[in-house]
Amino acid sequence: MSRAGQFRVQERIKQDAPLLLVWSCIALVPFGRIVEVPVLLMAALGAVSLLRHRQKWWLDPRCRLFTLVFLCVWVPVLASLPDAIEPNSTGRIALNHLRFFFAGIFVLGALRTEEHHRRFAILLAWLLGFWVFNGAVQWGLGTDLLGHEKVGARINALFGQGSLGYGLTLALLSPLLLEHARRYWPPALVIGVAVLVVCLVVLSGSRAAWIMLTVVGAGFAVLAWVREGRFPWRALSVTALVGTIVLGTLYQTSTWFESRVNSAVAALDNPSGQTNNSITHRLWIWGVAWRTFADNPINGVGARGFRHAYRTYTSPDDPYLGRKTPQAATHTHQLWLEMLSETGLIGVLGLLAAHFVLIGALFRSSKEARARMSAFGLCLVAAFFPFNTHMAIYSAFWSQLIWWLI
Repeated sequence: MSRAGQFRVQERIKQDAPLLLVWSCIALVPFGRIVEVPVLLMAALGAVSLLRHRQKWWLDPRCRLFTLVFLCVWVPVLASLPDAIEPNSTGRIALNHLRFFFAGIFVLGALRTEEHHRRFAILLAWLLGFWVFNGAVQWGLGTDLLGHEKVGARINALFGQGSLGYGLTLALLSPLLLEHARRYWPPALVIGVAVLVVCLVVLSGSRAAWIMLTVVGAGFAVLAWVREGRFPWRALSVTALVGTIVLGTLYQTSTWFESRVNSAVAALDNPSGQTNNSITHRLWIWGVAWRTFADNPINGVGARGFRHAYRTYTSPDDPYLGRKTPQAATHTHQLWLEMLSETGLIGVLGLLAAHFVLIGALFRSSKEARARMSAFGLCLVAAFFPFNTHMAIYSAFWSQLIWWLI
């Protein structure tokens, strides 16, 4: 290779290395805590950049916007510290969350131009496309490309035994794949990918993922209405017909899927919590969360303090108390109740303020920027949709995904 060619390759690597580092935060999610490596590396590089170019960053409106959003969520964690039931745990959350701020500064530097965003969207689409293909392989053969076997009838591709992360993460990030496919792939391929995503999320067994994917579908309908000036009745009708056929077939042919649906319906028919399944157990948890908030309405019991306060606010017939492990719920399974119980009204108002700041920025942005941000925004809408069960917002797994999207 000529010297000029070597120089071009080096320049391309130099340009793409930051994008690949940001991309790796999603690529490594299925493999556990190793994802902390790129996050911490980005945080270190972001902190160095912020120290070296303080004035430059402060003049960047994107940096000011991100800082404001971060403070809306982070300050309530600090405010919960004085009355925290477990101050050490809450203090660690406040300290550890700083890595997301500095990593965010790095992301702002890595994604500066339209070309950066275009290449980044391609990387994400092909990564998530591989996730879908790998899940389809496991669905058909019983084992995915990495040797992970299904747990019963559950699809858990890439994430391994005992994890529900596949369905949750695929449902959350599906807009990034489907929006790219809608723009650049043939219509038949788009339909095929969308149907596969629905099937794999359903077969992952996570009802929270089912609801998130429903929100994503509704969000795409609204976006199409905004883009085209008319509601996409035809597309929705076709989608509803295909979805009904697919889900009806799964219900008739999969005993496991039938039991998952029936248990959800039974819980709705019997909300008193007398049936022994995860949904009715969560009704107990939500009651405890509400009593925790009622007793600590201003700043809660501290971020990640609900697990430590649980036994104080539950009742003797709580089904969790009869278990060997855990004998207390580790989190509320409902994001807004988690904020109320752990950071109080300050936390909820802070999170709402962060939403309003992001929505305001969306409406003030250019048409091109809105189009680029729509898929990420739809991911966040699915993540924060209130009528669902949720992962713990302060947990490493879920908070990394949320802050990455922001």
